[in-house]
Amino acid sequence: MRLVITVPQHEFNITNVFKVILTGDWVLNVHNGTVTNFETNFLASPMDGSMGHIHQITNFSENGEDRGMIILSTSDNNNNSLSINGTADIKINGITIWNDA
Repeated sequence: MRLVITVPQHEFNITNVFKVILTGDWVLNVHNGTVTNFETNFLASPMDGSMGHIHQITNFSENGEDRGMIILSTSDNNNNSLSINGTADIKINGITIWNDA
């Protein structure tokens, strides 16, 4: 699974972020095609061997035109992708760093 988080560029520059391996728990509950709960709790282990840290994504809320709908896309090269539109709180080691990201 690949996690892509979009935040305003003035707050965060993804090109400066080091690479990590993500392991942990992901919860995605869906009812009639609408996301009712999305939470994560995973360890991010840096590729350079430095100390890992815990990330949490909590308080998912649907927003936008698709209102929390799951959008599954397929392509000719069997490269499937899943999109979920909404906002959530992002934590590192239990401390909220972004609200409504």
